Amino acid sequence: MQQCAVGADGRVDANEFGRVVQVFADGPIGTTVPQVVHVFQELNEIAWVFGMWAGSRKGTGTLQEVPDVMKIFNKWAMPRHDASSEGIMSMNRYDPALYGPELTSACFTRWIWEELSAMEESFGEPFEVSLGKLSECVRTFKTGNDSQSDKIRVSERCPWSGSLLPPRTIGALLAAYTKDKDGRFQVEDINAAISLFNSLDHLEHLLGGKVKLPEGSSPKVQLCTPDANGKVSLDDIVAVIKAFAKETVGDTPGGFSHLIHAFQELQEIEWVFVTWSGGETTGVLEPQEVAQSLKSFNKWAMKRHELDPRGFMSLHPYDKSAYGPEINLSSFTRWVWEELSIMEEIFFEPFETSLNVLSDCMQATKVQGCFQSWDSTQSSLIDYQALLNVLSELVGDDAEAEEVKALLDKADKRKDGKVDYASFLEAIMLERL
Repeated sequence: MQQCAVGADGRVDANEFGRVVQVFADGPIGTTVPQVVHVFQELNEIAWVFGMWAGSRKGTGTLQEVPDVMKIFNKWAMPRHDASSEGIMSMNRYDPALYGPELTSACFTRWIWEELSAMEESFGEPFEVSLGKLSECVRTFKTGNDSQSDKIRVSERCPWSGSLLPPRTIGALLAAYTKDKDGRFQVEDINAAISLFNSLDHLEHLLGGKVKLPEGSSPKVQLCTPDANGKVSLDDIVAVIKAFAKETVGDTPGGFSHLIHAFQELQEIEWVFVTWSGGETTGVLEPQEVAQSLKSFNKWAMKRHELDPRGFMSLHPYDKSAYGPEINLSSFTRWVWEELSIMEEIFFEPFETSLNVLSDCMQATKVQGCFQSWDSTQSSLIDYQALLNVLSELVGDDAEAEEVKALLDKADKRKDGKVDYASFLEAIMLERL
């Protein structure tokens, strides 16, 4: 990535930083600007945790403290996944020969980034969840506060909530929206997001449980007022969100960050919807596909808390009378928001974790629809050799024949040369669920 050019006043303006990020996104890695911004945001959060550990971002941590913090973290991490099939999830020790002899911000960041990224790839453990838990472990080690009251406080929040990590920034939120050369945004895009937010129920958990919004009379985020050119500035967007935060939680620290986090959750739900609807925000989902995805999701969810006295954790079916006859972006968002928020409140299941699993289940449903379109006899079976030929064509020369055959053998449960494609999808796409 290029370095930013400094202006005459010795500073870098937003447009210059945006240019550098855009060039990097378009060039060597071929991704989107929001994804690059998300990486910077994660680095900022790691720096925040280091500052809590070392006393400042320019300080130096004590290497002798690392094993004690890791012990607390791994005590949480190791039981989270079945070691018999996936191995043990744990942080590896800090290696001075690899990362540097001193625990500086740069060395700490490289170590944490590598460790938590590996956890995310190997175990599907969201980066924010692991980093939030690490911040708790640092806090516990520093304060020695492992009392019962502190454990209760922690259990009442998902691990990465605004009280434990720095807020997701307004800049990262708005990176997904287009703006003009003066940094102003399309008012229709911003107000559409605000209107969707205003339609949601169960907002209390976003505000840290500090307020109970009156039923039927909840205050709303005001829509932004466009300027003469029909655009809206960053200051206007911040002002309406801050006004809502002040009205609901007063000047409580973290109120604004909770709301920014809520808007970003809405963006993530929208991304799942668009992926499922074929790239259109104006599309409508098929009820049968939603029901099938729900079935796969609940197969994962119900066993996660099967011994919990509060009952099974599961998504309720989409209710047309409550959300509307068509499953469009607005009704889908309201349904998913309400269901996953309730899971978060009752079972402490992080919102992002549940949403990622739902996305996986939705993609598996799409693929199953493709299989069904080939299944002219409605037998739910596909000839083993035909499927092997199709896979070889799709994957090409990179396919390892033995690995492909092992997967197909796993799906051919009756050993009769026929593959039940529902079992095939479970073996390929939903194995970790």
